[in-house]
Amino acid sequence: IFITAMKKIRATNKAKLKSLEWTDEAIEQLTYSAPQVLTAVADEVDKVMGISVVDTMESKIARAQQRKLEAEQREIKKAKMPQKLNRQDSLLALQGNELDHLPRRLNKYFAHYLDQNPNLINNFNSMFPLDYYDSSTYDEVLSFKNVSLPAEAACLMYTSGGGPEVSPRSKGLGNWQSCKLLEITSDGLLKVETSSILYDDIFVLPSMLVCLESMNFGTYLDRICDALKRRHYAVSLCKYFTCIRNMPVNERITSTMTHKQFERIYFRAASMDKLLGLNADVANTEIDEAKREFEIVMNKIIFDANMLSSTNYAFFKSLRLAPSSLFTVPTSAPLSGLKPVPAYNMKAKMAYHKSNSYLNSRAAVASLQGLLKENNNMIKTILINIEYTKTFTLEKFERYMGEQMMAAVRQMKQDWPSKAGSAIRHCIAREQEDPASLTCVVYDISLRNVFDYDQSKNQIKSFLERNNLMMSDVLKEVVKNSLCHYAKIVQQFCACEVIVLDVKNIQVNIPADSIYKTKVLPPLFSVAFRIAAEDHVLNGPELDENKKLIAAWMRTKEAENGEKCPIPKLAPVVGKTFEYSYSMSDFKNALLKVHKWIVSDFKDVHHVQKFVMEKIYFPHPRHIPSVTEDLPWVVESYKATEAAIDKALAPLSVYLQFFKKYESFVNIDISQYIATRISVTTKDPESSEIELPVSVNLVQLIALIDEHLAQIKDIEESLPVLPIECGLLLVEVVSVRNLLLEKHRKIIHNILTAHGERTVLIGQYLEEEFKKINRNLSRRPENIEELTEMEEYVNGLGNLLTTLSNCIQDMMAYQRVLDTYKFKTEFDSGLLLWQGFAAPTKGAA
Repeated sequence: IFITAMKKIRATNKAKLKSLEWTDEAIEQLTYSAPQVLTAVADEVDKVMGISVVDTMESKIARAQQRKLEAEQREIKKAKMPQKLNRQDSLLALQGNELDHLPRRLNKYFAHYLDQNPNLINNFNSMFPLDYYDSSTYDEVLSFKNVSLPAEAACLMYTSGGGPEVSPRSKGLGNWQSCKLLEITSDGLLKVETSSILYDDIFVLPSMLVCLESMNFGTYLDRICDALKRRHYAVSLCKYFTCIRNMPVNERITSTMTHKQFERIYFRAASMDKLLGLNADVANTEIDEAKREFEIVMNKIIFDANMLSSTNYAFFKSLRLAPSSLFTVPTSAPLSGLKPVPAYNMKAKMAYHKSNSYLNSRAAVASLQGLLKENNNMIKTILINIEYTKTFTLEKFERYMGEQMMAAVRQMKQDWPSKAGSAIRHCIAREQEDPASLTCVVYDISLRNVFDYDQSKNQIKSFLERNNLMMSDVLKEVVKNSLCHYAKIVQQFCACEVIVLDVKNIQVNIPADSIYKTKVLPPLFSVAFRIAAEDHVLNGPELDENKKLIAAWMRTKEAENGEKCPIPKLAPVVGKTFEYSYSMSDFKNALLKVHKWIVSDFKDVHHVQKFVMEKIYFPHPRHIPSVTEDLPWVVESYKATEAAIDKALAPLSVYLQFFKKYESFVNIDISQYIATRISVTTKDPESSEIELPVSVNLVQLIALIDEHLAQIKDIEESLPVLPIECGLLLVEVVSVRNLLLEKHRKIIHNILTAHGERTVLIGQYLEEEFKKINRNLSRRPENIEELTEMEEYVNGLGNLLTTLSNCIQDMMAYQRVLDTYKFKTEFDSGLLLWQGFAAPTKGAA
């Protein structure tokens, strides 16, 4: 019933559309009548169903009660449903600005890129969405397959209005924002969530507008840049063809199809057997279209031919469709035609050409074309390219360069000559199979020994020499481009101005066009500190100065008279010192070694004759000429690279000097150091007086501990925990920091450990003394002498207890030092301490 009603309404609408006047008022009226159409559908359904609706007060009340009842039922059903968990805060909201580095890098790069290319975006082409001009080839390279969701990413949000004036950077591109990839829809779109302080938004975006943290950053930049250029060119061409198509046709300037030409074309086409039933309307339409296209082409020819006029030149220049060389005025022709041509034997020249020239052989021309194809595939090759996202250690950098060089050697020494030889051999062998080709120059590739190959009158050797020279030009170009590229990128890595202020502050001034900024890269290398494995002379500068003073005195008259030298001779101080985990010469050699590899490893690429003449063994292999180390530009490049590396590594030596002040502390012997700083007195074992078995100067002990605690605090504040950038290198200082802190803490621990042992020794001594007192007091006198002796002992017991009380106070003072520095002691030691403290009271009781 509903479908029938809809068909009836649709038929009525079709009738209305036929008579509709396409004006704005009529369209608005048609739009506003949409609810009326729905009402008409409902009325039609009621009419077909036989339902009569009477809208009375009772029906209105009934409908209101029904809606109220349905609302109550929904509330009851909702209450029975399980409670939904509260929505968790998004990862972006929790981490704040920690994930903003990817959008910041993208925005920074394209702000700089659009500054250099201000004509890529304007008010007109910014209205066209950028993703319309994306290339599908990037979908395979920048794939979203096997991505664990949700994933952190950055998304490009278009600015409202589409004009460059509303862009955050006034460039018209938009702004990358941090987002979270939630879902990949079936049609390849990406559902992302962007977070802000007030609320979160969810958008569905094309894959081009989303960049993951795991993607190749450079490839994604190329994707956006290619789309910007493609949009600029497409819109410019549209403007150009729009101008051409809107040019009026002037029959005095350009010809057009007349009616007679139309009739002649029509009747000629209709006279053919297959076109006897040609429809005149179809012919008119097709010929009108052809006529219009003909007029457009003629207008375009006239426009292009007159493009050097002032009006058209300004228009072409605004489109930027061609380089400036397109508008250059050609130079005048040379006067070669005015000079006489010397006479020569044309027949003899042609005969020599037919019998000797490779241009007369189809096999040779085809071989050269195949070789040219392989050479073109290699000409743009860059042998070594430094690309990274994390800082290299020296081992990883050398392994990374070695892997690249191994791949380059395999490509240049094996793949390229093999493919080139195979292409030449295939063309020659295929040509020899055709008997008709034997009338021209024939190349024999079936020779089996070197003697026949060298002495033969066949042109194969000279032809391969020509091919080898072509390959030599390509090899030299590849090596030169790769060497210049490597030298340039290394010099860019070393181009920072570094000023070392102190251990914690290093000022690095990076040029605006530095590779660190354009590609947003960290320093190339990372290096840490370590203690030298071998001993070094720590006072080398002082010894040198001392030797100079003594040598200067030895040249005086006093020395000639045999007097004694008044300058004391300094003794060398030998010990451990700080050094980098790798020396600066190691980093320098690693960079320069690659420079040498690029030249030396490609001087022995085999001659193409080895791969074409497969049946011949060449005992003395020949090679393709390449770049050598003695070329002036190679020497200049090497020296410039070496100077840049030396300049970049010089601040590291300055920075190392700030750690010389810690050398004396690193070389101290802890036990000897403590013994010289704290006075400890031990009781004479033959003495019978009541005194402490061991006593220590607490003032010295406390002062030494406080001194090392202050030094610990100073080290924690002065030495950084995070690595610090020093231009080419990222320096890890935390190893020195941990080593110094550990040694200071060990000194404090050894002091307190020895002090705790002394406290226990005093407690044992006091325990033994009180045991002696108890034994003497508990002894029963047997005669008058023992009773008298007991009475004398009791009378002198007060002085003994006073001395022991003083010893107990000293023991408690020792223990308070341990408590002050929160030094952990054994339970038995504490029990012994308090038993000794309570011994006088226990004895009195």
